[in-house]
Amino acid sequence: MLNKIKKLSFNKNNIKNIPEEPGVYIFFSELKPLYVGKSKNLKNRLTSYMNLNLLPKTSKMISITKYFSFILVSSEIESLILEANLINKLKPTYNIQLKDDKSPIYICITNDKYPMVITKRKPNKNNNIKYYFGPFTSIKSAKNILYHLRKIIPFSQHKPNKKVCLYHQMNLCNPCPSLIEKTDNLRQKSILIKQYKKNIINVKNFLYGNMSNLKKSLLDNINFLIKNEKFEEASIIKKKLDYLNFITNKSFSDNDYIENPNLIEDIREKELYDLKSIIRNYLILKNIKRIECYDISHLSGIYPTASMVTFNNGNPDRNLYKHFILRNNHKGDDISGMSEIAKRRIKHFNDWGKPDLILVDGGKAQIKAFLNEFNDTNIPILGIVKKTEKLIIPYKNSYKIINLKGPSLLLIQRLRNEAHRFSRVLHHKLFKKYLIKNNI
Repeated sequence: MLNKIKKLSFNKNNIKNIPEEPGVYIFFSELKPLYVGKSKNLKNRLTSYMNLNLLPKTSKMISITKYFSFILVSSEIESLILEANLINKLKPTYNIQLKDDKSPIYICITNDKYPMVITKRKPNKNNNIKYYFGPFTSIKSAKNILYHLRKIIPFSQHKPNKKVCLYHQMNLCNPCPSLIEKTDNLRQKSILIKQYKKNIINVKNFLYGNMSNLKKSLLDNINFLIKNEKFEEASIIKKKLDYLNFITNKSFSDNDYIENPNLIEDIREKELYDLKSIIRNYLILKNIKRIECYDISHLSGIYPTASMVTFNNGNPDRNLYKHFILRNNHKGDDISGMSEIAKRRIKHFNDWGKPDLILVDGGKAQIKAFLNEFNDTNIPILGIVKKTEKLIIPYKNSYKIINLKGPSLLLIQRLRNEAHRFSRVLHHKLFKKYLIKNNI
């Protein structure tokens, strides 16, 4: 496995080029793994190791670190699970030593009649553990995973009691072992036991990182319920599937990342190639490395703000993000707002750099607002139509409307969503001040 992972010399120059994305990193002395860690922002975490004020054990580890590797993942949850599984496979000693010599934390499934999902230190077959996952670097990481997992797959953390537990009422322990044992109807009891066992299988899929298997199981359940006209129950499972998609984005298994540690980079490259191939049918496009996307936020024209987010090689480069407080009174007019942003942006080519491509959240009018200022720059300006996910490309005094799909669609969606999120950050801050100021 280690020969598939690219090793880089551990220095500032290599770290500064790391994407600000979730992932896992590995420190090496020579060939031996010293430490496996995870972060929702790899660049920031790895940069922090260059700090001179490190704790003694961390400082000692960094002093003998010669190389490092990183694996990008598509979500923070995946980084937690991949980190634990890599620690289990590679067994780097510093993952234990840096935790004040405490025993590592595992998520365990017990060997009971009704298996429980619990956290434990030093699990073994003698203390009634059938499966264990980890080790996790902290109890917080393990509980964070279980918190999200339980919203999708209900599980029990107790043996059967006289009363049904409180978590059952919240649909977090369903079916509850106490309820199963109290059920006298044998057919109904058999159905509940089968559901309980199915939940445990889905828990294992999640903890093994087999998100695709879990998603298929949930989707099969939805289709079965719809077929039997149990629409309310199907709606509940659909919400769980939506939540799983939300916390994992586009999910891959641990084996996918281990087989190809450059999986996310390869996907980003494919997305860029796909988008470039589409645009080149209509416009001259030399490069597509740096893409900027613009979005405007306001509520009835109050405190309009805008954002510029920048992606380099398909990944967010947050050091290049910019907020704009719109200076003119546009009264909720996005087009004049875009025109103001374009005029301000074009003045900063020297200090902010030049993009290869600009995307604006909007249609033909928003594109034209930018083109009026950027017409002599040879930088392509494209639009993204909300909800319909269509790309608008200026072409021969008209516009081509492209129905995106596949890799290019995923890239455009990430750009548009990130621009919208970043724009709202400042708008919400300013609008909150407005409410306080006016005692609303």
